[in-house]
Amino acid sequence: MIDNEKLKKLEELKQKGNRAKLQDKVEMAQLQETLHECKIFEDNKNKIIKLVKQEWKNFPFFEFDYNDIYGDKGELIQKKIWDAYGVEKYESLDYIWGTLRNDGMLVSIGKTSKGNDDLFKLLGRGRINNKKSESLLDYFPTATEKIILSTALNPYQIEEYTDVLKDFELMLEKVNKILRGYIKYAFAIPLDLKDNLSAELEEQKLGEYLEKEGIPI
Repeated sequence: MIDNEKLKKLEELKQKGNRAKLQDKVEMAQLQETLHECKIFEDNKNKIIKLVKQEWKNFPFFEFDYNDIYGDKGELIQKKIWDAYGVEKYESLDYIWGTLRNDGMLVSIGKTSKGNDDLFKLLGRGRINNKKSESLLDYFPTATEKIILSTALNPYQIEEYTDVLKDFELMLEKVNKILRGYIKYAFAIPLDLKDNLSAELEEQKLGEYLEKEGIPI
Protein backbone atom coordinates (compact mmCIF):
# COMPACT_ATOMS: atom_id res chain seq x y z
CA MET A 1 0.00 0.00 0.00
CA ILE A 2 1.28 3.47 -0.90
CA ASP A 3 2.28 5.41 2.22
CA ASN A 4 0.09 8.55 2.40
CA GLU A 5 2.46 10.21 4.85
CA LYS A 6 5.34 9.85 2.39
CA LEU A 7 3.15 11.24 -0.41
CA LYS A 8 2.24 14.22 1.75
CA LYS A 9 5.89 14.85 2.64
CA LEU A 10 6.92 14.63 -1.02
CA GLU A 11 4.30 17.22 -2.01
CA GLU A 12 5.53 19.55 0.74
CA LEU A 13 9.09 19.29 -0.54
CA LYS A 14 8.00 19.86 -4.15
CA GLN A 15 6.18 23.05 -3.14
CA LYS A 16 9.46 24.53 -1.93
CA GLY A 17 10.58 24.76 -5.55
CA ASN A 18 13.76 26.85 -5.88
CA ARG A 19 13.81 27.35 -2.12
CA ALA A 20 14.59 23.68 -1.59
CA LYS A 21 17.95 23.04 0.06
CA LEU A 22 20.31 20.25 -0.93
CA GLN A 23 19.09 18.14 2.00
CA ASP A 24 15.49 18.65 0.82
CA LYS A 25 16.40 17.54 -2.70
CA VAL A 26 18.13 14.42 -1.40
CA GLU A 27 15.11 13.57 0.75
CA MET A 28 12.78 14.20 -2.18
CA ALA A 29 14.78 11.84 -4.42
CA GLN A 30 14.72 9.15 -1.73
CA LEU A 31 10.95 9.52 -1.28
CA GLN A 32 10.37 9.32 -5.02
CA GLU A 33 12.43 6.14 -5.23
CA THR A 34 10.57 4.60 -2.27
CA LEU A 35 7.16 5.47 -3.69
CA HIS A 36 8.14 4.13 -7.11
CA GLU A 37 9.21 0.87 -5.49
CA CYS A 38 5.91 0.73 -3.58
CA LYS A 39 3.96 1.18 -6.82
CA ILE A 40 5.89 -1.62 -8.56
CA PHE A 41 5.31 -3.87 -5.57
CA GLU A 42 1.56 -3.14 -5.49
CA ASP A 43 1.24 -3.63 -9.26
CA ASN A 44 3.02 -7.00 -9.18
CA LYS A 45 1.18 -8.13 -6.07
CA ASN A 46 -2.22 -7.25 -7.52
CA LYS A 47 -1.38 -9.00 -10.78
CA ILE A 48 -0.34 -12.15 -8.91
CA ILE A 49 -3.50 -12.11 -6.79
CA LYS A 50 -5.68 -11.83 -9.89
CA LEU A 51 -3.83 -14.59 -11.76
CA VAL A 52 -3.73 -17.02 -8.86
CA LYS A 53 -7.37 -16.51 -7.93
CA GLN A 54 -8.36 -17.19 -11.52
CA GLU A 55 -6.31 -20.38 -11.84
CA TRP A 56 -7.03 -21.77 -8.35
CA LYS A 57 -10.56 -20.42 -8.11
CA ASN A 58 -11.83 -23.49 -6.23
CA PHE A 59 -9.41 -22.99 -3.33
CA PRO A 60 -9.17 -20.27 -0.65
CA PHE A 61 -6.47 -17.63 -1.12
CA PHE A 62 -4.77 -16.16 1.96
CA GLU A 63 -2.51 -13.09 2.08
CA PHE A 64 0.01 -12.20 4.78
CA ASP A 65 2.46 -9.50 5.75
CA TYR A 66 5.52 -11.72 6.03
CA ASN A 67 6.51 -10.25 9.39
CA ASP A 68 3.17 -11.45 10.78
CA ILE A 69 3.88 -15.09 9.99
CA TYR A 70 7.66 -15.50 10.13
CA GLY A 71 8.42 -17.14 13.44
CA ASP A 72 4.85 -17.66 14.67
CA LYS A 73 5.06 -21.43 13.91
CA GLY A 74 2.15 -21.09 11.52
CA GLU A 75 -0.57 -20.12 14.00
CA LEU A 76 -1.97 -17.38 11.76
CA ILE A 77 -1.99 -19.63 8.69
CA GLN A 78 -3.45 -22.44 10.76
CA LYS A 79 -6.31 -20.22 11.96
CA LYS A 80 -7.17 -19.16 8.42
CA ILE A 81 -7.21 -22.79 7.25
CA TRP A 82 -9.38 -23.74 10.20
CA ASP A 83 -11.82 -20.98 9.28
CA ALA A 84 -11.91 -22.17 5.66
CA TYR A 85 -12.02 -25.96 6.14
CA GLY A 86 -12.65 -26.66 9.80
CA VAL A 87 -10.29 -27.87 12.53
CA GLU A 88 -10.67 -31.58 11.72
CA LYS A 89 -9.56 -31.05 8.11
CA TYR A 90 -6.36 -29.17 8.95
CA GLU A 91 -4.05 -32.14 9.45
CA SER A 92 -4.93 -33.62 6.04
CA LEU A 93 -4.15 -30.46 4.06
CA ASP A 94 -1.04 -29.17 2.35
CA TYR A 95 -0.68 -25.67 0.97
CA ILE A 96 1.33 -24.04 -1.77
CA TRP A 97 2.70 -20.57 -1.28
CA GLY A 98 4.70 -17.71 -2.75
CA THR A 99 6.68 -14.80 -1.37
CA LEU A 100 7.51 -11.31 -2.70
CA ARG A 101 10.23 -8.88 -1.71
CA ASN A 102 9.83 -5.10 -1.44
CA ASP A 103 10.30 -4.40 -5.14
CA GLY A 104 7.63 -6.91 -6.19
CA MET A 105 10.04 -9.63 -7.28
CA LEU A 106 8.74 -13.15 -6.64
CA VAL A 107 11.36 -14.66 -4.32
CA SER A 108 10.20 -18.23 -3.82
CA ILE A 109 7.38 -20.69 -4.33
CA GLY A 110 6.93 -23.78 -2.24
CA LYS A 111 4.78 -26.53 -0.81
CA THR A 112 4.25 -26.86 2.92
CA SER A 113 2.95 -29.80 4.91
CA LYS A 114 2.79 -30.07 8.66
CA GLY A 115 6.35 -31.38 8.78
CA ASN A 116 7.90 -28.70 6.55
CA ASP A 117 7.44 -25.14 7.80
CA ASP A 118 9.63 -23.41 5.22
CA LEU A 119 7.28 -20.47 4.81
CA PHE A 120 7.22 -19.19 8.36
CA LYS A 121 9.41 -21.02 10.87
CA LEU A 122 12.32 -19.27 12.53
CA LEU A 123 15.73 -20.80 12.07
CA GLY A 124 16.89 -22.82 15.04
CA ARG A 125 19.32 -25.57 15.89
CA GLY A 126 16.87 -28.20 14.66
CA ARG A 127 16.74 -26.66 11.19
CA ILE A 128 20.46 -26.31 10.56
CA ASN A 129 22.31 -29.04 8.72
CA ASN A 130 24.93 -30.53 11.01
CA LYS A 131 27.45 -31.32 8.30
CA LYS A 132 30.74 -29.49 8.41
CA SER A 133 31.21 -26.92 5.68
CA GLU A 134 33.33 -23.97 4.68
CA SER A 135 30.33 -21.95 3.46
CA LEU A 136 27.47 -20.38 5.39
CA LEU A 137 24.93 -21.42 2.72
CA ASP A 138 25.61 -25.12 3.20
CA TYR A 139 24.32 -24.98 6.74
CA PHE A 140 20.70 -24.24 5.80
CA PRO A 141 18.30 -27.00 4.77
CA THR A 142 15.72 -25.20 2.63
CA ALA A 143 15.90 -23.67 -0.81
CA THR A 144 14.17 -20.45 0.30
CA GLU A 145 16.85 -19.73 2.88
CA LYS A 146 19.64 -20.41 0.41
CA ILE A 147 17.99 -18.20 -2.25
CA ILE A 148 17.53 -15.26 0.12
CA LEU A 149 20.98 -15.45 1.69
CA SER A 150 22.79 -15.84 -1.63
CA THR A 151 20.84 -12.85 -3.01
CA ALA A 152 20.96 -10.59 0.05
CA LEU A 153 24.63 -11.18 0.86
CA ASN A 154 27.65 -10.69 -1.38
CA PRO A 155 30.49 -13.26 -1.27
CA TYR A 156 32.48 -11.20 1.23
CA GLN A 157 29.49 -10.97 3.59
CA ILE A 158 28.89 -14.72 3.27
CA GLU A 159 32.50 -15.28 4.32
CA GLU A 160 32.02 -12.88 7.23
CA TYR A 161 28.86 -14.65 8.38
CA THR A 162 30.57 -18.03 8.06
CA ASP A 163 33.13 -16.81 10.58
CA VAL A 164 30.26 -16.03 12.96
CA LEU A 165 29.30 -19.73 12.95
CA LYS A 166 31.72 -20.04 15.85
CA ASP A 167 29.05 -18.22 17.88
CA PHE A 168 26.00 -20.21 16.81
CA GLU A 169 23.30 -18.12 18.52
CA LEU A 170 24.75 -14.87 17.16
CA MET A 171 24.76 -16.37 13.66
CA LEU A 172 21.10 -17.42 14.00
CA GLU A 173 20.14 -13.94 15.16
CA LYS A 174 21.90 -12.32 12.20
CA VAL A 175 20.47 -14.72 9.62
CA ASN A 176 16.92 -14.57 10.99
CA LYS A 177 17.10 -10.79 10.74
CA ILE A 178 17.99 -11.07 7.04
CA LEU A 179 15.27 -13.64 6.32
CA ARG A 180 12.65 -11.57 8.15
CA GLY A 181 13.55 -8.32 6.38
CA TYR A 182 14.03 -9.59 2.83
CA ILE A 183 10.47 -10.78 2.18
CA LYS A 184 7.53 -8.40 2.48
CA TYR A 185 4.47 -10.38 1.40
CA ALA A 186 3.34 -13.99 1.29
CA PHE A 187 0.31 -15.80 -0.02
CA ALA A 188 -0.86 -19.34 0.66
CA ILE A 189 -3.39 -21.62 -1.02
CA PRO A 190 -4.56 -24.55 1.13
CA LEU A 191 -5.24 -27.60 -1.03
CA ASP A 192 -7.94 -30.16 -0.40
CA LEU A 193 -6.56 -32.45 -3.07
CA LYS A 194 -8.46 -35.33 -4.64
CA ASP A 195 -7.97 -37.89 -7.41
CA ASN A 196 -4.40 -37.87 -8.78
CA LEU A 197 -3.52 -34.26 -7.91
CA SER A 198 -0.52 -33.61 -5.68
CA ALA A 199 0.82 -30.57 -3.87
CA GLU A 200 4.19 -31.12 -5.60
CA LEU A 201 2.57 -30.83 -9.04
CA GLU A 202 0.53 -27.78 -7.98
CA GLU A 203 3.70 -26.12 -6.68
CA GLN A 204 5.43 -26.69 -10.03
CA LYS A 205 2.34 -25.50 -11.89
CA LEU A 206 2.23 -22.29 -9.82
CA GLY A 207 5.83 -21.38 -10.63
CA GLU A 208 5.53 -22.13 -14.33
CA TYR A 209 2.21 -20.31 -14.58
CA LEU A 210 3.41 -17.08 -12.95
CA GLU A 211 6.63 -17.07 -14.98
CA LYS A 212 4.66 -17.56 -18.20
CA GLU A 213 2.40 -14.64 -17.23
CA GLY A 214 5.40 -12.33 -16.94
CA ILE A 215 5.78 -12.13 -13.16
CA PRO A 216 9.43 -11.22 -12.37
CA ILE A 217 11.15 -14.10 -10.58
